[in-house]
Parts: sequence; C-alpha cells; structure tokens
Amino acid sequence: MPGSTEMVFLQYNFTAKLGIDGEKVQVKKAGDGEYVVSIPEFIFIGYDKPTFKVAVEDGGVLSWVTPDVDKVEMINKILNDDARDEYIDSNEDLLKDQTKVFFNSLINGIDPDAKTKFDFS
Repeated sequence: MPGSTEMVFLQYNFTAKLGIDGEKVQVKKAGDGEYVVSIPEFIFIGYDKPTFKVAVEDGGVLSWVTPDVDKVEMINKILNDDARDEYIDSNEDLLKDQTKVFFNSLINGIDPDAKTKFDFS
C-alpha cells in the first residue's frame, strides 16, 4: 500500500578485532636454524567503539500501520557472519604481514639467525 512503508538508514562505524587463536599455532623445527610456523585461519574476535546513528528515518504517511524497523536487528545484520568474513578477507594481507612480524620477532629473539617459513591455513 503506497505510503505505508517505513525506511531507516543507519550510519555505522566500529573497529573490528581480527586475529588468530594462538593455541592453534604450531612452531616446528625444520632443520638447523629453520622453523615452520603453521598459522590457523584468521577469525573475527570482536569489535570495539561501535557507533550507530540513524542517518535518515522516513515513515510514509500511513507508516503508523506498519511495524517499526528493528534497529537492533539491522545492527546484527551489519555484523553477521558473512560481513565478518568480508572484513577478514579484505584485511588478509595485512593480517599475514603482522603475523609474520610477530612470530619472527619471537623466534629471532631466541635464535637471531633463524629462518622462518609460514604456512597459513
């Protein structure tokens, strides 16, 4: 029925926390001074500093006969599993670089001449 729709546009922003389950990392000696670091898949750990603002809310002339838009449900859709996977995919190169720097610094702190190879799941 014309004029009976309700529309809401949300502006949202948050800091995604992405990483790995450190318990699943394996470091194996592969030879003299050589190590293979097996890294599990990257995961969406959580988020911080979420802000959600209604940018536009438009109720038609007869919108009072339609149910209100559930803003909590909208936020849950924004942060659903598919969206989380997209954040991981779009940051994969950066995550790999940071992981290499982190584990290289740990291993080279013990064996400065060590060479590492990374196996990402």
